[in-house]
Amino acid sequence: MFWASRKPAALLPIAICCLLAGCFEIDTAANFNEKGEANLKLEFAISAELMAIAANPNFQKDGQSPIDMMNKCGEAIPDTERPKGVKSVKSTPGQRSGMFTCTLEVELSDPVAAFASLKERQPDGPTLSIEKLPSADAYRIAATLTPSKDSPFNSDKPEDQIASSIATAMFANRFISIAISGLRIENHNGEGVPDQTKAIWKIPLLGLIGPGASRPFQVQADVIYSEPWYIKLKRKFLG
Repeated sequence: MFWASRKPAALLPIAICCLLAGCFEIDTAANFNEKGEANLKLEFAISAELMAIAANPNFQKDGQSPIDMMNKCGEAIPDTERPKGVKSVKSTPGQRSGMFTCTLEVELSDPVAAFASLKERQPDGPTLSIEKLPSADAYRIAATLTPSKDSPFNSDKPEDQIASSIATAMFANRFISIAISGLRIENHNGEGVPDQTKAIWKIPLLGLIGPGASRPFQVQADVIYSEPWYIKLKRKFLG
């Protein structure tokens, strides 16, 4: 989560805390259609202040900056670089409320193959899986978001304690938002809607990068994307 070196060590925790608070947002939405395909939409929003600071060499790792993705937003992705199961990828840069945004739109022709390919490419990435359920036209989705072990907010250093206090106050109402929709969403641990077509998760940033963050967050859901006509009829009249 913290893509930065520890130099200068005294300023880094405070800078990260002040800049990320209110200046960093992630919204993710996945919609599954009746063919079992999916459309993913991810929006990353970063403040102009964070963009400027992150460009500093002191905030880079292995010659890379955490804003490299934002700088490349809008560039076409060659077909040869698309993972298996991915039909198309489009990124669009934008701005809103004083923040730079990058909206990524991905069409998945085969979600299972796409996520398996992603795992092969990034074995150390987030714990995320999707599998086809044998008993229905449905997918089982599971993800685990684990708090960063490198968070400076867990340090006993005086300068990091100051950052922890700032983080607690400023990260309080910031979230990573995830939404999954389909014909029906079952067995989920998020917040549902009355017609069962969507589940929503709002994961607090404090729970991932704040002081004392240690408990992983689980995202679980079964996505029913298609049903026979008689099942739909039965559900309509009998519930």
